[in-house]
Amino acid sequence: MRNLPLLIAIARDMEELCPQAWYHNFTSPVTRLTWAVHRYTRVRVVGLCHQLLWACAMAMAVLADRYDVPIPPGFHVQTDHANMANFLPVAAAGFLCFDIKAAGLNHFSRVYDSRDRATGEDLCPLLRERWLHGYPRGFEPLTRTLFEIFGLMPTPGDSHLCEFLLWVHDPITKPWEKYDLELQRWDGNRVRRAERRATAEAIVAGQCPVDELRAVYSEGLPEIIEAIALNDDRYHHQLNLPNDGYIPNLPADAIVEVPGVVSGCGVRGLNMPPLPAGVAELCRRELAYSSLVVDACYHGDRDLALQALLLDPMVNDIDTARAIPDHFRLHRVLGAVPAAGPPALVPCARAAVSHRSACCNEWCAAVE
Repeated sequence: MRNLPLLIAIARDMEELCPQAWYHNFTSPVTRLTWAVHRYTRVRVVGLCHQLLWACAMAMAVLADRYDVPIPPGFHVQTDHANMANFLPVAAAGFLCFDIKAAGLNHFSRVYDSRDRATGEDLCPLLRERWLHGYPRGFEPLTRTLFEIFGLMPTPGDSHLCEFLLWVHDPITKPWEKYDLELQRWDGNRVRRAERRATAEAIVAGQCPVDELRAVYSEGLPEIIEAIALNDDRYHHQLNLPNDGYIPNLPADAIVEVPGVVSGCGVRGLNMPPLPAGVAELCRRELAYSSLVVDACYHGDRDLALQALLLDPMVNDIDTARAIPDHFRLHRVLGAVPAAGPPALVPCARAAVSHRSACCNEWCAAVE
């Protein structure tokens, strides 16, 4: 609700200034915001995310002895600030060793194929056997349970997976205790942002070398731009695109997450097998909910907003749903979307762009 007016405003400018360009969206919720740009503008859009790293980390934790990778005691994949030092090396090792293909929705996809990058060996049977029959049951227990029930391994880890499921917030049975689910600690996120900002400012000021950033993991944007501009066919492991038959048992034109190929022709997904029936239904419910959210926010429609909230698996009371728009002062957001036409950034978006331009000018001056 906060971000949709900003993203649509940028897309409106693109329609006028660079109508053939691709809009690359990293902003969460990726499914809904990418869908909004696709549904209500003429801009070509792709959503990007790094969530497959969590699948790489979980797979490496289970198969670590095979690859001689040390796993910290009590390892988990929740990315609180305090856990990043444990998580990142395992995720990086998994990404280097495994070629994982997954499909579904952003933060709610399933592993179809997992192979050893060096040998091409199919690791799915071994991963399933190790995790479900012998690995400590306390490791990502919600992921393990759904892996066991539905047959495909979820990719995001428990902390994201639980957001989509209505069985994890019952105040009587308290399933969050059974599955050891915790809220991400906001203080840690603030510390992490402050550290990154300080690093960026030090680099701009010439106090730190920029070379250390060259080894930072890429989420794919430079590679996508290069592939489109130079017609360099390139595989990308995680793309959020309108469903053009990529997942046959999910709605056409809904935003789905699949691997794909980028070239001078643009960004295209790979056709994946149908999701298991139960998983597909969970995805369809989330898509129905997301579609209403997109329409409610774009049109400023409180009735649609209420309908959407009543489809949210985290909401189990009508009065609570009615109160949420007022609690978040929804009226300040709904109806803030710019109409189609010439470039017309909403004030906050224009301010952000102006601030970014000023920062870029300062950086260029510092470099010169």
